[in-house]
Amino acid sequence: MHTLEKITPFWVLMVARAVGFGSPLPVKAQTTSTGIETEPAATSTQIVQIYFIAEDGRHLRAEPVEVAAGQPPLALVGEVLQTLFQGPKTALGPIFSKPLAPRSFFIDGQGIAYVDLPGTVGAAQPGGIAAEHLALYAIVNSLVLNVPEVTAVKVLIDGQETESFAGHIDISYPLTANLLLIR
Repeated sequence: MHTLEKITPFWVLMVARAVGFGSPLPVKAQTTSTGIETEPAATSTQIVQIYFIAEDGRHLRAEPVEVAAGQPPLALVGEVLQTLFQGPKTALGPIFSKPLAPRSFFIDGQGIAYVDLPGTVGAAQPGGIAAEHLALYAIVNSLVLNVPEVTAVKVLIDGQETESFAGHIDISYPLTANLLLIR
């Protein structure tokens, strides 16, 4: 087993942690040469689809979310993960029954997004293979289907490669999107 630090250069981890979860920087008003304050130009936005547990509890359903357009891939990954782990704004179900946030994340040169979850991920699961399967693919689909540079997702637990997400689903290899779960 590899630790996150062994497979990732230290600077990549620091960049991933520095980016955080896409928290926007404050933008100040500009002062023109005539001394008149102007508001900053509106930034363009794009819609991303964040996947949560559908009302039937057996599928994923997208919740559209507006984010800043033109972000670097790592910043977009952070914003997608932040939104996903905060939970849905609609009647869709959250992917975890208890609050949880990734420890860190990064994208390697092959387009694989690594998402490091805390060891408490098993306790945050409502239980069962179906819930674990949906939670895992909510993460994978939300990243792969929204960040063009991400082709697959590798989930780490406490910085370690492990065989299982929460006891049932094999996460020993990077996962690609599962469109069959989306309704």
